[in-house]
Amino acid sequence: MKSLLVTVAALAVLTLAAAAMAEDKASPEGTFTWKYKNQSAVHTLKLKLEGEKLTGTLKNFQDDREWPIEDAAYKDGVVSFKHSYKGRGGPQLVASYTGTVSKDGIRGKIDIKHPDQTRSIDWDAKRVENLP
Repeated sequence: MKSLLVTVAALAVLTLAAAAMAEDKASPEGTFTWKYKNQSAVHTLKLKLEGEKLTGTLKNFQDDREWPIEDAAYKDGVVSFKHSYKGRGGPQLVASYTGTVSKDGIRGKIDIKHPDQTRSIDWDAKRVENLP
């Protein structure tokens, strides 16, 4: 009987711990901003999660337009998406973003695929409050 009570108590603790961990996962929804090293221009990402579908827009320093993100996903606290754009001199570039979401922002990597190489850079976007 004592071992049954210990087992039930252990299961209850594990269930509560799992529920707490699920609640601690930060939402990917919101507005995030960042700058690249040695640049003063601010990039803005807006994300929205509807069920399991992640959508959003990216506004970069080159223009004042918001571009839709592509292939967006959110799973186990990690966001990923792509953004295609024209690079300087005209080649089409694809930037693949992957990052872990926290209550303060998103931290991860951006892999930028050039026609002849892929460049990887760190990504540290801060969550912005009260932006439209």
